[in-house]
Amino acid sequence: MKQLKYFTLALSLGLGLIAQAQATTVSLAADGQWNEFNVDDMSSTSQGVEWIDMNDSNSPNFGSVLTYQFTVATGFKALLSVVDAGQAGDHFKIFNNGQSLGLTSDSSTNTDYSNNFDSNLTNTNFSSGVFALTDGTYNITGILLSTFQPFNATNGAVKLEVTAVPLPDTFGLFLGSLSLFALARRRRA
Repeated sequence: MKQLKYFTLALSLGLGLIAQAQATTVSLAADGQWNEFNVDDMSSTSQGVEWIDMNDSNSPNFGSVLTYQFTVATGFKALLSVVDAGQAGDHFKIFNNGQSLGLTSDSSTNTDYSNNFDSNLTNTNFSSGVFALTDGTYNITGILLSTFQPFNATNGAVKLEVTAVPLPDTFGLFLGSLSLFALARRRRA
């Protein structure tokens, strides 16, 4: 049964890639706040299983492919967290600029239901992934790879946390060079 679901998802994805659809780009803030995404092949403009914009049903972008865009500056590093929500058991593939970034973890159950993203991130019944990123510009998208549900509709969330890359211990270098300078000056005297 799960193999049939994989085939259905792959077929939906293939057809979705052929269809022309508008895209919604969201600027993802590095504030550690969760940003919800949806998957619904019936609401998707492509009829696919990609992350979509379902914020405003009156918007012309309703059901369009959802892209999270952000830049990590030089001297900084980032953690991108992705988590399943709603009914447990969904599995996602994450892309950056069309290239695979990775997969969320597998889930072996669908007995839990929760939209508490922080709780779901630590609950192994929910699929999740944390991706370490270096400096650069990112355009993050995702697709639903598998689900235990009899339909292709779910939700999840992403969050971005950015921190400065620690510099080497320059104080030790400073003291060492100061000692050499003092030693050289003492020999001259």
